[in-house]
Amino acid sequence: MFLLIFAQGIVEQAGDTPNTLQDLEKVFTNILRGAIPLAGIVGFVILLLAGVNLIMAGSDPKKAEAARNMATYAILGLVALALSFLFLVIVARFIGINSILNFQIYQK
Repeated sequence: MFLLIFAQGIVEQAGDTPNTLQDLEKVFTNILRGAIPLAGIVGFVILLLAGVNLIMAGSDPKKAEAARNMATYAILGLVALALSFLFLVIVARFIGINSILNFQIYQK
């Protein structure tokens, strides 16, 4: 099921037609469209787990410190994810080339 979602661009072809580089573009684009939100969801879940660990730490300072570090790294990861996308958008608008936001293989 997971692979079918990302490979949906290739399924459109029928018969004995060989796959082209445009099919690879579709697969890679679908993977990125799924991976970026998945990374955000994973970061949020890790942040929730860090909160639960902090609550469960009680009076143990080592566990509390580990939970705080976990939350810090989750927040840093979410910020890095957002800033990387924002950086690409700013560069694309500043340069005026929006094609850097779309994965494309150029062929002659």
